[in-house]
Amino acid sequence: MSSSIILSFKSLNVATAQDFSDHEAIYQASYQYLAKVKEFRDIQAVHNVIVSLINTDRYYKALEFLKQVPEDILLEFPLEKAYIYYKTGHTGLVEEIYKGSITSSELSDTLKTAIKHVMAQCYYQNGKMAAALSLYHELITLSSTDLKLDIACNERAILSQMTNESVANETPLPVKESDKTYDFTFNEALIALRNNDIETSLRLLKQASSMCTEQNLDSDPADLSAELAPIELALAFVYQVSGQHAQALSTLKDLDLESVSDLLTKQIIKNNLISLTTAQQNMNYTARELNFKDILHLHRNKMTRAQFRSLVKNHILLEYQGKTLSKTSNYCSNSFLKKFAEEFDGDVFPSIMKLLLRLDISAEDLNDEGKYKSVSKKIYKFALAELANTQSSETLVSAALLLVFVNSKSSKFDQAIHILEQTTKLELESDSVNFHAAIYSALVTLYEATKAHNKLAALYASMIEKFEKLSAEDLSNERVYGFVRNVAFRLVSVDSQIDLSNIFRALRTAQPEDKSIQSIIDRENTLLNEEFAADDDVEDLLKANLDDLMSKVSQTRPSTRKNKITPFKITKKTQKPKFSKSKVLKAEGDFDAEKDLDQERWLPMKLRSYYKPSKKELKKKSGGHQGAVELSPAPSTNQSASSKNKQKKKKKGKK
Repeated sequence: MSSSIILSFKSLNVATAQDFSDHEAIYQASYQYLAKVKEFRDIQAVHNVIVSLINTDRYYKALEFLKQVPEDILLEFPLEKAYIYYKTGHTGLVEEIYKGSITSSELSDTLKTAIKHVMAQCYYQNGKMAAALSLYHELITLSSTDLKLDIACNERAILSQMTNESVANETPLPVKESDKTYDFTFNEALIALRNNDIETSLRLLKQASSMCTEQNLDSDPADLSAELAPIELALAFVYQVSGQHAQALSTLKDLDLESVSDLLTKQIIKNNLISLTTAQQNMNYTARELNFKDILHLHRNKMTRAQFRSLVKNHILLEYQGKTLSKTSNYCSNSFLKKFAEEFDGDVFPSIMKLLLRLDISAEDLNDEGKYKSVSKKIYKFALAELANTQSSETLVSAALLLVFVNSKSSKFDQAIHILEQTTKLELESDSVNFHAAIYSALVTLYEATKAHNKLAALYASMIEKFEKLSAEDLSNERVYGFVRNVAFRLVSVDSQIDLSNIFRALRTAQPEDKSIQSIIDRENTLLNEEFAADDDVEDLLKANLDDLMSKVSQTRPSTRKNKITPFKITKKTQKPKFSKSKVLKAEGDFDAEKDLDQERWLPMKLRSYYKPSKKELKKKSGGHQGAVELSPAPSTNQSASSKNKQKKKKKGKK
């Protein structure tokens, strides 16, 4: 048997494998050869198994295979190991291989560059955009000219996922107009969308769609659909967020779902189609149609963090509305809630869903106007009980934010404001630096809406006092640094007289490369990015005529939202005061307050000396009509008990 296995292994030609059956045959022959002949110590056979499993997308099986191979043999496959770890979500193991490759003298430069590519993709998938961008900048200097277009395309994919603030000083790799591909143009459109430039984004997406169609005319229709689907999906999304729902629906319906091979793209198309059509009455049918559970389980490692976050929240919400979300669900477990909040910057949406289950509040209750009061009362009582623990928690924060949502339906925020005030007080007075930015934002918004200016000033003062006590170690935490930075810049815009010098100096110490902080401290703007600076000279602006500036009223863009239902409100028509024809208005010089104004005008009319009662009032005062006499009450007679009994015992006469 061993000889036949050896012969079958030697007859393999990995380069000629084209489909799944070819790779499966290579896998079976090579694995049998390793297990029964070589004891997993043949480099070529190990290579065949790994390549066949990767080419058939069986990454978890490849991960199990790596555990069977001796470590000294695996040293020959650093790139393959890194790729398998990347596909199975083991970011830490990929980082170990990458760091080891940097100092290794045995690996070639080509292999090191390939591992760097895998590491960059791994960072991108896990949302570490700054780290991924840094690696791509290194790859730009290392790569040849023919590869720089692909790197520039990947670089723009990362930039499209980053905020304007974090990429203010980044200059993308320039590319000639003639070299641009539809993938490159697609990523340029996503960057325009990130900048909220809807018009440019739509133009570039249409251009990318046209380029993709032209370049794949000779391709198989299924291949064309696979290439075109992500572009058309993004185009429909831009239509949807800009209020053009008819165009969005038409774009998605034109896509042939059957020919879309990528399951994740197909899932997002289905999701967006349902969000645009009339809501299904049967939520369980919609849940079966979307099948979030299997998609999240099978394709988690293909999703970006943003995609995973959206699909998880959609899945939880759909199960809650369909009354199939259980308190024992994995999405309601404490470990998942904690991990989700940490990974997605304090997002407590799953915690709020768990709280709704705990308080037995259904989706119908939240939408029933008659139950707003009872629902808010139930949440308020629960929040008060949580406050008794004298420490902030995810559950308390969830209750506070849920109460804001319910109170907003009745426009009465007393309960929400009280809970938010007590929650922020607990956080600001505690020794920890675990800030929940959402509750501060909600409280500031409510203070501004209710014009509670004194309370708002007191809140800002408490926050400044807390921030000034933060150590350099506290500010080294990205979430804490970002929260303090955002609040500090908001305070600068609200009141320039507030002394924030200590806070800005602490922020500069924590991150010296932050040029916006540096410009505030130095009171000059030479360090800021020229892209965000106006070309107008300050002296010219000071010389401008204010009347001319005020006359140039900018035209507001018409709202894209249609059929907006306005709430009922009472309107009062303004009318000109009516005067009699003989009314004469005195000139200001002829008017004398002592003579012309009635001295008794402050008294009620009936108490004035010149008041004459009407005939009706005189009748009431005199006791009715003329000659009427008030009737005296009839004298009451005291009846004895015997007379009462006699009356009771009277018998009716015979008929």
